[in-house]
Amino acid sequence: MGHRFISMILLLTLALTFSISISACTLVITPPPPPALNPNAVIFTAAQTKANIDVLGGNIEDTWTPNAADVAKLEAALPAYLQATPNERFRSDPPIWERVPNTMRQYLGIVENGNEIIYANFFCAVNDKD
Repeated sequence: MGHRFISMILLLTLALTFSISISACTLVITPPPPPALNPNAVIFTAAQTKANIDVLGGNIEDTWTPNAADVAKLEAALPAYLQATPNERFRSDPPIWERVPNTMRQYLGIVENGNEIIYANFFCAVNDKD
């Protein structure tokens, strides 16, 4: 009876171990969510950009769709860029880098000289219209 009891415990332990290892194989790891986009922002798809390409002018070879992480990098670097630029228009009261959070913004992916560029259009909401 002792051997039988030990065999049963070993069998249950083995079954439990097998069950745990099977569930680990089906474990789904969820990546972190993308950075939140500013609520005043919109990202144009490549097709939307292509449809409005004549407005941009320049030497645009192609279009692409930026993702939220691309835009988050741009927005993170924007205040330092605006503070470092010598353009005096950016230094009015209050300085432009302090006004950026309240601006409306559009992000378009364009390709110039083989480089993917995010074209950012910032503008004020006028009369509550965009």
